[in-house]
Amino acid sequence: MRSFSIFTTLAAFAAVSYAALPSVGEVPSIPAMAPVPGLQGINGVSAMKMPSVPAMPTIPDANSMMAVPKLIARCDCRSLPDIINDAITQVSPLVAQLKSLTPTTCTVEKVTPIISKIKDVISSAITEVKTLISAKISDAEALASTTTTGATASANSVLSHIELCKLIATLYTLIFSSFTLVLNIVAKVEYNGICGLFAEVATLLATLLQLICSLVGGLTLILHGLLSVDLSVIIELNLTDAFSFIFKAIPGY
Repeated sequence: MRSFSIFTTLAAFAAVSYAALPSVGEVPSIPAMAPVPGLQGINGVSAMKMPSVPAMPTIPDANSMMAVPKLIARCDCRSLPDIINDAITQVSPLVAQLKSLTPTTCTVEKVTPIISKIKDVISSAITEVKTLISAKISDAEALASTTTTGATASANSVLSHIELCKLIATLYTLIFSSFTLVLNIVAKVEYNGICGLFAEVATLLATLLQLICSLVGGLTLILHGLLSVDLSVIIELNLTDAFSFIFKAIPGY
């Protein structure tokens, strides 16, 4: 009987001990953390109170940073790209008239009124560029473009030096190529007279180019390459001196 009593006591002790153990999968509860001074509780977890961060400064819009300078009020003038683009527009139909001439119609009488109109266009451009020089405008103002004619990539943009030179070359090659065509078909009896008329235009073009280069620096080297295609007709018109500031670096010029 005594052994039975001992067995009964052991069984009771085991039952009590088993009941005290947590069941499988049950996580014992963790005492709540005491609040820490200076911290704010977020979802039961304390978080440090951070100082406020100042707002970032507003960054100007890219379009406003690249805004095209408006026409200069003090001189009420146009920029170089707009002046050259307008000249191209006005000269193009006149050049078409020169190219339509035949050996029989290529006379001083026929060519004179056409050349007179071309000279008016170039003279007007010269006057406008002189106004820009007098106003002492910045390069950004001088290079601003509001049109898409000719070599200008887009309206309301500031052209690079290369883009401006390409635009200039478009105008000059347009004119000089028509001169070359006419001089190749003109009769000998009319040749000297026609050359004289073309030389008047070429002289104005040289003046315009010098003014542009004095207004915006760093153009001569670029123009040297772009206008080399027109060198032969410039030599034929005996105007190498007028364009020497562009072509003087060419060997044998």
